[in-house]
Amino acid sequence: MAIPSPKKPGSLVRTVVVGLLILFLIALAVGTLTVLFP
Repeated sequence: MAIPSPKKPGSLVRTVVVGLLILFLIALAVGTLTVLFP
């Protein structure tokens, strides 16, 4: 696969996916802490 240039929407989609993944990991960590330390 070719590396998408910044002008193409591909890199924007990848940025959004990474952002959602980070938010999911943060939410998972917060949820785990909430369960372990009520």
